[in-house]
Amino acid sequence: MTGDEWHTFWHGSDFAGKQGTMTENIIGKGGSTMDVKLSTDKTVFRLLVKDLGYKGEGDRTLAGRAYFKDHNGERIFYHSEIADKFKGRGIGRILVEESLKKTQEYGKVVVPICPIYVKFLQEDGEKWKETGLKFREATEADRELVAEDLKAAEANEEDPDKREDWKKGQPASK
Repeated sequence: MTGDEWHTFWHGSDFAGKQGTMTENIIGKGGSTMDVKLSTDKTVFRLLVKDLGYKGEGDRTLAGRAYFKDHNGERIFYHSEIADKFKGRGIGRILVEESLKKTQEYGKVVVPICPIYVKFLQEDGEKWKETGLKFREATEADRELVAEDLKAAEANEEDPDKREDWKKGQPASK
């Protein structure tokens, strides 16, 4: 695939099926399927991408995560990460948009602490308010509430090769 094809593949302006639920595939212009799934412990949204290097139908690579804490009807997004091999391809935006859609379905108020979520809502917040999404700025109390969780998430990110599900080319568990 040429550089231009990669650019079109990852940065295409439309994603068919994007309006789907969290369990439906998001289909990129190049045919790559992506799923945003909630972790079994319901504290992380995981973005899984069908890796072009795999031929099997169900093989997915973990491309990104968005960590959050639910508290008193609010969802505090405090950390997100995108795997190196997927950076610069618009994957972060897909992860944020799909996690906000799911949060909206649950009727929770979004509290962004993660800089990616803060920036996204500063830029596109009015559009999201029109869809009914509720969000507010984080307070010091919010930051204190997730401080330990944030430290743990950042410690894991420092050495991703030690985590089995984050190794380059390692298919993510379903």
